[in-house]
Amino acid sequence: MYEGLIAKSDEGKISPEEAKRLFESAKDLIRECESILNGYSGTVEEINLN
Repeated sequence: MYEGLIAKSDEGKISPEEAKRLFESAKDLIRECESILNGYSGTVEEINLN
């Protein structure tokens, strides 16, 4: 994931600040998903995301 952000920044498609913001947002989302999954006692197939 971060490789894509670095490449886009290097190509001038996004600013380094935007790349950092997107990276931090992705890390936050990963932490939130991990927290949900760690607190779930069933199987992943049973999770209803709707």
